[in-house]
Amino acid sequence: MPTACDLGGDDDDDAVVDDDDSAQAGGDDDSAAGDDDSASDDDDASDDDDLADDDDSAADDDDSSVTVDLEPIATGALSLGYAYSCLLGADGYATCWGQDGQGQSSPPPVEFLAIDVGAGKPCGLGLDQAPVCWGPAEAEEPPSATIVQLSSGRGAACGLTSDGMVLCWSCGPNTIPCSDTGGPFTFLDSGASYSCGLQPDGDLACWGTGVPLEEPLIVPGPFDDVSVGWYDLCARHAMTGEWSCWSPQFGKLEPPTPAYGHLDFPADGYEQVSLYAYHACGILEGELDCWGCDGEGWEDGWEDTGACDHPEMDDAVSVGTGLTHSCAQAADGSVSCWGCAWDDFGQCDVPEELTGAR
Repeated sequence: MPTACDLGGDDDDDAVVDDDDSAQAGGDDDSAAGDDDSASDDDDASDDDDLADDDDSAADDDDSSVTVDLEPIATGALSLGYAYSCLLGADGYATCWGQDGQGQSSPPPVEFLAIDVGAGKPCGLGLDQAPVCWGPAEAEEPPSATIVQLSSGRGAACGLTSDGMVLCWSCGPNTIPCSDTGGPFTFLDSGASYSCGLQPDGDLACWGTGVPLEEPLIVPGPFDDVSVGWYDLCARHAMTGEWSCWSPQFGKLEPPTPAYGHLDFPADGYEQVSLYAYHACGILEGELDCWGCDGEGWEDGWEDTGACDHPEMDDAVSVGTGLTHSCAQAADGSVSCWGCAWDDFGQCDVPEELTGAR
């Protein structure tokens, strides 16, 4: 969940990017299908021009004159990958468990301001605001740069600089499409095929497969949070707290398919939402909720993963989703994970010292 950040420019107004997720994916926590402002509205969905109109793009001359001055953005303590789980402790050190074939569950023993392991590129933000990554040995070293927020996608990682510009590394043909130009943005989230940023005016800008960062798809806001999953994305309306979701298709943002239930939010107002591939979890006033495992669009047996069989929790402060598992942290610091019926690499085996934390 992003914290407040200061915006500079011709006026001296402050803007606040409120809580996000963690459901991290992230966001975490993020979504809602019945919003009147949603792009799933019949009128808005049919208007492809509004989403990709050059006049609304992040390259618009008016937007380019806006500057931002961001402080480090803290996201949720939990961050989950495909088959592993990580927690940023109160002491600033990361603990990970689960799949570790490429070292993805072996973070370095350094203090972090934030971590994001996302879809296969685990990284943390050091106390000096320099990115520190671990995992695949062949991965490109992160740049020597001052970063205020990290966002890991499929095989690559991106970050926002203090002036809100996007900086990415470890990009390649099999990673999330990425670029080192574009912005300014006040918040960033990445998935497997797309990344999205919140512009200073609250509009949502998304880019990825078939859509360059220089000419992103635009959804008019204002929004104050975004969570990008493996295939889909959701954003929270700043005025109502409701979430709206879209599924990128052939370079356009389309309304989600109803059969895929993880984008059909059971309630409005989630402070945190985390999307991964086929299910979502969120936190609403401390209450933990997960949904989507019984979506008709998925293969038979998907509900048997147990990824939505969450424990009762009324004091949840952080939540995350992986491919077949989910985890949540309570106010006392204790962590619970569930699911893992498929591809069990130990990602639900929470270290004993975290099961009863105080």
